[in-house]
Amino acid sequence: MTVLRYGPAPLHPYLRIILLVAVANCVLTLLFYSQLVLYPLFISSELSFLNVKSTTRNFLESFLRKPEIPRGCVEGYQEVISPGHIVEFKCNRYRQGTTYEDVSSHNDCAALCESLAIDICSYHPPTKRCVVSSLYGNDIPRQGVYYMIKVDAGNIQHEESEEDPFEDAFEDPFYESLTEERDNCLYREVELRAELDRCRSEIVMSSPLCGVQGIALHGRIDMIKVSGVETCKSICLANPLCQAYSASDDPGDWCYIFDRPHGGLTTSYYRHLHTYDRDC
Repeated sequence: MTVLRYGPAPLHPYLRIILLVAVANCVLTLLFYSQLVLYPLFISSELSFLNVKSTTRNFLESFLRKPEIPRGCVEGYQEVISPGHIVEFKCNRYRQGTTYEDVSSHNDCAALCESLAIDICSYHPPTKRCVVSSLYGNDIPRQGVYYMIKVDAGNIQHEESEEDPFEDAFEDPFYESLTEERDNCLYREVELRAELDRCRSEIVMSSPLCGVQGIALHGRIDMIKVSGVETCKSICLANPLCQAYSASDDPGDWCYIFDRPHGGLTTSYYRHLHTYDRDC
């Protein structure tokens, strides 16, 4: 008995083309509507992925980066400003004196003090102000100020030499009791007062110094925003405490009033200013 097998009937070529076009049209329609529905979700997920990626990168960079040494005032730290000039830092205080503006760093402030032969100066980084201490200035608390005091190179002590192993090995032959020290101080005070009176009696009036370049260093008591040397001179003559003034002819400049003759001592800053004694 013979078994007959029938294969599928062949499709007409035109029918195949029609079916392919219909399938392609369905696929394109599905893709179009899927983008309308899924595109916002895809964008938000992509942004979340980018945020996670950015956060991870920042964390790795901060973890692998070399630690930065914080810059700031360190109590007791000593720094060499120049050969033979060493300063020790104290923090959050300053000594009253003459203020200089636009000083770029504490090194420049210390160098300025060195050039003026002043042992103590203070620097405030946020305002870039340097205060050169005066002889009778008081120490004032102020947050964020570097207080720099000159250290004698011969007096620098290291940690291992803080204790003197021979402290009790000998007696000081020049030891004085408190009573002897008091009597010596009183005697010295009498001598100094007598010397001061003698110096005052021998003072010779010197001719005034006029037009010295720069601003006076000591004794500033006032500053007024005026222009012109003559205007500043009039302000000085009207003030019985004024003994010297610094000014210039630049418009909008300042007039600086001082309670003592400048004696030719001016600073290299503010070169456009000139300093005059009261009697100029």
